[in-house]
Amino acid sequence: MLKIKNLFILFLVNFFVFFIVAFVAKISCIIVLNNPVNTDYSVQIGREIYSVNIFNDDSLEIKIPYYASGFKIKNIDNTQIKSLFVSGKEIKSFDQIGQELLRVKIVMLLKVFALSLAALFIEVILMSIFYIPNKDKFWIDLKSNKTVFYISLTILGLFILWNFYNICQTAVDVPYWDEWEALNPGHLDSKLNLDWIFSFHNEHKIIWTRLFTWVMYHIDGWNLKHQIILNFFLYLASLFVLYKIIPDKNSLLPLFFIPCFSDVLIENQLTGFQSQFYFMLLFSFIAIYFGFVKETNLRNSVLFGVFSVFAMFSMTFISGLALFFAYLFKHKKLDANVVAAGSIVFLGLVGFFVNYNALSLQGNLVLPNKIDFWNYYFKIIISGLFNISFPIFWTLISGILIFGALGWLFVSEKNKKDIYVYFALFILSFCLCAGIAAGRIEGNSLLVVASRYLNIVNFLIPCIGALFVRMFNAKFALIYLVILCISFSSCYTFANYYANMEYRIQAKQEIFIIIKSYNEKYMVGKLNPFDLKGSILRAKELNINFLKNL
Repeated sequence: MLKIKNLFILFLVNFFVFFIVAFVAKISCIIVLNNPVNTDYSVQIGREIYSVNIFNDDSLEIKIPYYASGFKIKNIDNTQIKSLFVSGKEIKSFDQIGQELLRVKIVMLLKVFALSLAALFIEVILMSIFYIPNKDKFWIDLKSNKTVFYISLTILGLFILWNFYNICQTAVDVPYWDEWEALNPGHLDSKLNLDWIFSFHNEHKIIWTRLFTWVMYHIDGWNLKHQIILNFFLYLASLFVLYKIIPDKNSLLPLFFIPCFSDVLIENQLTGFQSQFYFMLLFSFIAIYFGFVKETNLRNSVLFGVFSVFAMFSMTFISGLALFFAYLFKHKKLDANVVAAGSIVFLGLVGFFVNYNALSLQGNLVLPNKIDFWNYYFKIIISGLFNISFPIFWTLISGILIFGALGWLFVSEKNKKDIYVYFALFILSFCLCAGIAAGRIEGNSLLVVASRYLNIVNFLIPCIGALFVRMFNAKFALIYLVILCISFSSCYTFANYYANMEYRIQAKQEIFIIIKSYNEKYMVGKLNPFDLKGSILRAKELNINFLKNL
């Protein structure tokens, strides 16, 4: 067993390693100048003199070593300086540089201390996997240990509260990109416009999101901050249903839901329009509950079909098709239950495509016969499961290994009924990823995987954690948990939420400029409505909430 002395020595080693890594890094200082006359300047840090070039037309970027207490720039006085940024924070004058550099160094030491503790925790877990006496009994007991379960649940609860706090603090009441579509004429009238509700949005049908928006408008004037907060509870409900349908509950399972509350998913978390993802997940999981968890009978088959159609009309028809394919694969024959569920899904597909000719916008398709498809496809999956991005070769190899491992798992467990719950969850996720890879890459394999897509992969993390415990034992689940701790370690800060908030607030201020200046040609790149002037006039007509504070 490890003694306190050994733990302390291990912590010091961690601290030394992280300190060296931080020490060799440099602090970024950006100086924005008023009409710079030169293209390069000399910067003195200690006794060393460096040449620094202008970038972005009017800015100097200086990299300061952690041992430095300040710097001097020749041929520049305070009147030429428009603004100063040290490690991303704006300061008012050169006199504050030394003080701000000291603050950054103190923060760095605190981060090194926290990382050293986190590394110690991970190291203790890894060592315990191999050195715990009577370990077989330990791992068996760990699966159903109530104390460990309540500790895991408490830790998860803290992350949920932190995520909720970040969302509440940084949600901004202003439409963003596709959300402006709701302000088109006739969409938010007192009488529900069914043509709008059932019409396509690009290649999607987002009935529930449009209904949600219409209801919110008639309750509070469409306060998007309220809608974003309600989205969080919608997402929470979907993950609660996911937990209920996972067959292999264990005391560690709550910990694997933590990545589902990281800022990796910030694009969906801070945009009210993205409730389409949450509705799709919620209805899909409910469909799996009736089709794969509950007893197989006509009533449950009908409910499975109905919620599969609800999932389709939340966003994409692929969700319903994927769920029915898994349902058919489970039954392996056409009986009354399969026919009932299939008929409902088929009718849903007919309803989905009934006005397909009215589709206004659709990207070019990239089919699986191209390597770009598979590169993007596996990038989405690997990013969602591990928060890691690889070059194309290792992306393809990793994707093949993941598929091979899952194929072996389902073949070896095919005679066990509860394995089909996992099968349905994985088929749902992977089919949705295929739709994204085909319809969103547009031939460019270098596109960064958008965070909004990761919601359809991220929920598989708890499934994999449960499968490790099912197939092997808790030690393999813990190894995966350690990988998640490392790969998602930087995804629970306030910084990204704050940056997003500033971005949206700036967009709101630009709307104010448009309204004040009556400039019909002014465009706001951050908002991207097709008809900005018309959208603002429509918002005034409807008395939309975000205009009340402008």
